[in-house]
Amino acid sequence: MRVLLTNSFYYPAFVGGAEVSVKILAEGLVNAGHQVYVLTTGLYDQVYRVNGVIVISLKQQNIFSIYGGTDGVSNLKKSIWHLIDSCNLFYHTRITSILKRISPDIVNTNTIQGFSPALWLTIKKLRIPLVHTMRDYYLLCHKCSMFNNGNCATLCAPCKVTHQVKKLFIIPRPLHCYQ
Repeated sequence: MRVLLTNSFYYPAFVGGAEVSVKILAEGLVNAGHQVYVLTTGLYDQVYRVNGVIVISLKQQNIFSIYGGTDGVSNLKKSIWHLIDSCNLFYHTRITSILKRISPDIVNTNTIQGFSPALWLTIKKLRIPLVHTMRDYYLLCHKCSMFNNGNCATLCAPCKVTHQVKKLFIIPRPLHCYQ
């Protein structure tokens, strides 16, 4: 089986637990005899192999890269980045081409910050079965944590705006609709 996993970061860029567990999953699937690809964001385009996993890294398509962190980035730039990230269609053509070339039997998306939920639209248009693993609060919160000087009980105004855009891409459909 050909499996495509997506995650915002992948080895050697480790940020948190999602990156570790996606790497363990990818390598476990390879060890079980599957052909595994990981689609991730990066500072530049590259394809490399790690322990049998083919990693496709795409340069982030936004006004700045989150790889360098956001210290020193103005609040205005951060707001624009989050708006673009809520509906980032700049990847659509490239990801469509990658999906057609790989022809995965299934796609498992994990953290999608950087790609945006528009990634799901691209996958769905090609009628590829899609499973999303919830790993954070990205669909609700810019910081992905629902934490801002304490736990957030409700969405703040900026998160409400981007959440309204992101939820346009959440169209629940049974798996059999893709077959």
